[in-house]
Amino acid sequence: MNLHRRTTPHTGGGPGRRAARALAFGLVLCTGLAVAAQPVRASWTDAEWVNGPVGVRVPRDCATAGLYAAQGGGRFLDGSVLGLDLDTLAQLQGITALNSGTVSSSVPARPPVAPNTYANPLDATVISAVNAALGNGLQLGLPAGRIGAYNQWGQAPSTGQSAGAAGLVSNSGAIGLTGTPADASLPTAATIRLGALLPAVTALADARVDVGVLASSTQLDWCRTLENRVTDPAAPVVVDRDYGIASLALQTNSPVVAGARTAASAAVTTLNTTIAALGGPNGLIATTLRAQVLAAVTPVLGALGLGTVTATATVAVDLAPVNALLSQTLTDGIVTIDLANGLVRVDLARLLNGANGLNGLDPNTELLINAAVVNALVARTGALLDAWTTQVVAAAQQAVSAATVNVNLAVNLQLNVLGTITNVATVNVTLQDTLNRITTGQATLGVSAQAAAGLSGAVLAVVNPVLATILGTALTPAVRATIAAAVGTTIAPVLTTAVTTLGSSLATATAPVVTLVGAIFTPLQNALSIRVNVQPDQPGAPTTGPAVPAGRYQVDALRIGVLDGLGTAASVELARSFAGPNAEL
Repeated sequence: MNLHRRTTPHTGGGPGRRAARALAFGLVLCTGLAVAAQPVRASWTDAEWVNGPVGVRVPRDCATAGLYAAQGGGRFLDGSVLGLDLDTLAQLQGITALNSGTVSSSVPARPPVAPNTYANPLDATVISAVNAALGNGLQLGLPAGRIGAYNQWGQAPSTGQSAGAAGLVSNSGAIGLTGTPADASLPTAATIRLGALLPAVTALADARVDVGVLASSTQLDWCRTLENRVTDPAAPVVVDRDYGIASLALQTNSPVVAGARTAASAAVTTLNTTIAALGGPNGLIATTLRAQVLAAVTPVLGALGLGTVTATATVAVDLAPVNALLSQTLTDGIVTIDLANGLVRVDLARLLNGANGLNGLDPNTELLINAAVVNALVARTGALLDAWTTQVVAAAQQAVSAATVNVNLAVNLQLNVLGTITNVATVNVTLQDTLNRITTGQATLGVSAQAAAGLSGAVLAVVNPVLATILGTALTPAVRATIAAAVGTTIAPVLTTAVTTLGSSLATATAPVVTLVGAIFTPLQNALSIRVNVQPDQPGAPTTGPAVPAGRYQVDALRIGVLDGLGTAASVELARSFAGPNAEL
């Protein structure tokens, strides 16, 4: 192949210029000579180097106005919903920029935003009117934040090029999506309520598909296409199509999820009740401590007898960290469960196409919800809730272990003084520690003994030796540790059962959520169709949908269909841009 510079053409003249151009083309193609073809249009302004035999490329004039008829435009929403043809809504006409070669205009008629360029934005006022007509099955999201409107844009100069755009695009036709995670924070562009479209499927009553902000653009250069086809009649059309979709998710606000949180909260309350019941004068801690202390003290009382035994016992457990987890939002990046608000949200974009979401896919990519997808999603939901259950149980175990125990046991000792049974001394036993230290044998008792005030010397001579024996023999430090350990051994099974029961209750509470996800997605295998980057002229294009005029090149960023078993309940195409047909005059 020879490298040669494409010559800069100049303007031809006279009524025979088309014949002259045809003759020049014939010379180049038949002889292969290095003949500078004489152009018939205004001067070429962007000379470039090309590879090929000398003289096989004939430059065309792609800069002078008036040489082509063209059209391009965009439409944010098309299709039908529950029998309503969206073509009947005037607000959804979109925009088509037209150029006859001499006159620039648009349908519907709008003032130009730049030469040969028109826009028909859908602002909040227009969207509110559209939503009133659409009904509950489909609603458009209201623009907010940095989105002033969803734009519909077209450009059609008479130089052989045309372009269109729709969605989050500027008045220059540029797509406003960044392709970063920040796009997911943009407002919802449209909501498809599956419960309204498929009322026979009970599980879908509260389910909806949320479509994030999206956009597409199409640019057609028909002049360059014709130039390339001089030497290669099969040369492809010079067209560039792009699209962007911020997010696509299915969400349900279900009483099943709210019920799971309510049941989990009840399980935590039961745990708290069980732990608190260990306290009190007749609770397991006080009764065990009383029995152990009396067994140690009674054999050394001598002339003294047992009087009343009183106890106060409290167990304080802080379950605030556990309760905080009950309102937690759980997510693994695909499944999100908002326990506080009763929501389950599934990121369909990541579920069906991984971390890249719905962007960068080949033309006419169909994303399937099949049995494998449903099973994986159910397993993912179960794993997420199992991990949460483990987290809650671990927090509960930590809270129970840190619970503080405060027990005061007063053992009154009596003596028959001159025929009257009199309280002559009190032995005080305290247990103040955490449940963890008590059940692991690290706790000990506090012990003190005092004779009653006002006793005679003769009575004290009987009482004091007994008290000394109690402190020095019956309740030595080793015995105190043994008694505390006995209390721990007695209550440990109660604690274990309480925490284990919490885990079982949480598993029972969350199981319906896993079942709900399966019940929602199983019927969608046959009811929900999702196609991305829809290009009617490319392989794999849908066989249904609006007819596309010959010579038009378009792309829908997203096409969603909902089937109810009897037919199509809804079929919507979002963010459509197109360019062409263009024609040389």
